[in-house]
Amino acid sequence: MGFAGDNYVFSEIPDMKKLFHKVRVDEIEVGDTLCVIITDPMTNKFVLDYKKVEHIMLTKGSMDVVLIGDTKITKNHPILIQYKTWHQPFEMSQSYINTPTDMYSFAFEKTEHGRPVAVLLNDNLHACTLAHGLTDNVIEHDFYGTERVINWLGEYVKTFSSSLNPKTGVVDITNSGPKSEQPPKK
Repeated sequence: MGFAGDNYVFSEIPDMKKLFHKVRVDEIEVGDTLCVIITDPMTNKFVLDYKKVEHIMLTKGSMDVVLIGDTKITKNHPILIQYKTWHQPFEMSQSYINTPTDMYSFAFEKTEHGRPVAVLLNDNLHACTLAHGLTDNVIEHDFYGTERVINWLGEYVKTFSSSLNPKTGVVDITNSGPKSEQPPKK
């Protein structure tokens, strides 16, 4: 479902373009600019870029979390290693905890070349983003990896308006209502 709120991402320093500082994930708001990974359309390689957060999805509860250094991430949330290959976190660490925590996922602004594919976390890990559009067998997902998740979030907020924090733009999907309203599992 994502990465823990006490992880760090790299956020743009206001009025100082391209200079970033570490910010806790649970302090990010829709509209903040973060350091992300995009697919360069000319070389088809992953490169760093800076994009605005368009959606933030939150899930609360007790869940299995993998520890990779100081990073807490759900065991099946793909991460990019050395800008080359995608892996499941459970492949990278034997440290597991089951803990009550807030887990976040981000979607970024869409460009003519698609959406960013990963966000940079502490420990120099790159966690996949919502609606990334990639089709590698480790990261491909017919819901979370497509625009379907963006459309679903919009409909979810219309149905469960109290799930949207108007100050931060975070959508809490913890109490999803009827099973038919929950995102499909892969």
